[in-house]
Amino acid sequence: MVNLLMMESLYCQQFPERDTISVEKIIIDHADQIKGTRIDNLIFQRLSGNVNFHQGEIVMKCREASFYKNNVEASGDIFIQRSDTSSLFSDSLSWVGDLKLAELFRNVVLVDGTRQLFTDYLRYDLHYEIASYYHGAIMEDGNTQLRSRKGHYFRKTGEVFFKDKVEVVDSSFSLRSDSLLYLLTTKKAIFPGPTLIQEGERRMYAERGWYLLEEKIGSFSGNVQYQRGSFQASGNELSFNEIEGEILIQTNAVVIDSQRVARADCIRYLERGDIYILEGHAFFREGNTFASGDTIIYYGDDDRFVLVGEGIMIDSARELRGESIFYDGKTREGMAKGKVFVRDSIEKTTLLCDSAYYNRATGVILGVGGRPLMLMASEDDTLFMSADTFFSFKQPLDTTYTDSSQVLTAYPAVKIYKKDMQGVADSFVYHSRDSAFYFFKQPYLWTDTTQFSGEEIKVEIASGQINHVFIDRKAMVITSPDAIYFNQVKGKQIDAGFKDNALQRTDVYGNAEALYYLLDEDDAYIGANQTVSSKLSLLFEENQVTDIYFYEKPTGTIDPMGLIPKAGIQLEGFHWEVSKRPASVMDLNSQHLQRIKY
Repeated sequence: MVNLLMMESLYCQQFPERDTISVEKIIIDHADQIKGTRIDNLIFQRLSGNVNFHQGEIVMKCREASFYKNNVEASGDIFIQRSDTSSLFSDSLSWVGDLKLAELFRNVVLVDGTRQLFTDYLRYDLHYEIASYYHGAIMEDGNTQLRSRKGHYFRKTGEVFFKDKVEVVDSSFSLRSDSLLYLLTTKKAIFPGPTLIQEGERRMYAERGWYLLEEKIGSFSGNVQYQRGSFQASGNELSFNEIEGEILIQTNAVVIDSQRVARADCIRYLERGDIYILEGHAFFREGNTFASGDTIIYYGDDDRFVLVGEGIMIDSARELRGESIFYDGKTREGMAKGKVFVRDSIEKTTLLCDSAYYNRATGVILGVGGRPLMLMASEDDTLFMSADTFFSFKQPLDTTYTDSSQVLTAYPAVKIYKKDMQGVADSFVYHSRDSAFYFFKQPYLWTDTTQFSGEEIKVEIASGQINHVFIDRKAMVITSPDAIYFNQVKGKQIDAGFKDNALQRTDVYGNAEALYYLLDEDDAYIGANQTVSSKLSLLFEENQVTDIYFYEKPTGTIDPMGLIPKAGIQLEGFHWEVSKRPASVMDLNSQHLQRIKY
């Protein structure tokens, strides 16, 4: 751009300075008629008919001419030629011999090899070989036509500086600008000001830049706007290579193409493979899939995403975060590593882990590393769960249900914490269809002062609160207001009902046993009732047994407190495992707790 400013400054002057030593004289070679006259000590020669003269290697022809000193005024079929391929034509001529400077008027044509310049006025400095026009001209270079109101043609360097209403046109290309430097040998257009380019489907605006017409390579800056078919790009800088099929947009880069939107500090688009490379504050959307991060690579032909550095992928209702992410849109599979975060807005679950695999089509999520942490949001509380592995999948439709549901499994060493419920188990299953939790292999569950245990425990949740607890095999429920004496019931199966998160009723089936402590009016212990039946039911109020019902020939005893050991009575299979009970989310022993607020 400095060269353009220098040229403009140069041609604000009337003529460039020159050395006038060793000036060649104009020699008249032929004229049909010559007349001479003297005016104020100046000798004038008037020539007419087939006038021929030369100055050094420059040959000139015309119909009529006037000579004085070393100057010529000529008219009629002006022809000027050097010893090379450069020629000039016009209707009239003013020639300053000492400067080798020509002013040509009307129907001016400059021919230089295959190039031609057409104008009505041209100032041509044959010493420096610079042609200038100020009232409009057309230059033709092969199939390319260039127009402007002002211009300077530097014949030695093959450069043309165009100014005011510049237009470059060929069979498939057009350029409009206020200023333009055009390099004829390379067909390179350099523009320092606002310019509009159209080539086939491509339209582009920029405030400055350059473009190689034959190679179809360009570099542009300043509020660049680029469009080719449905592909639209903008940014502060843009360069492209048509043959290589590559576009580079930098600084506030934006690309919009059909259902795709891309934003970044820098966007590189490769037409072969339909590849987008986004760097710095990157954002990309393809249909309903969103991605943001430091670096995003999207392979359009394969519909694959690669996120390098911390990033986020959102596919429909599922959000995936990590320090690196891979996602295949065709198979709908994804992988994430490093501080992984998986959120399902429909199921209202969040998984934090070191590595995760995700398949949207099957609903599969596998999370491992750093003792993964799962958050399950309810209406007024959140359940926190940790385990070594989390695995989730979509349960297919069957004849019973008309829609699919998500199934979540966790194993081993499962721990859960909720304000109104805590638990541990070897493994865990959750069904979104019925909002039921299943605990397996030495499960323990606590609510308030009650402990549940068995081989399997099922917890039903309604409106974010515990509704029922079902225990299967070696079922036992223990309650204690003081952790000294323990009310106990056991059997093959237990169904415990809740209301407002408080234990309300317990039904025990199969070899049912009950041990509960009797209280007087002052809530002092007076004895213990131990009863066996095939089935029994207990009613609770404020975690105290208020009523008990026995079915099918119950047998039992009541012992006064004086006959009861200080440690109390414990039924077979009694285990008070309160030491395993998570007292807070910190007891879940997950490395990912520091990543959340709770």
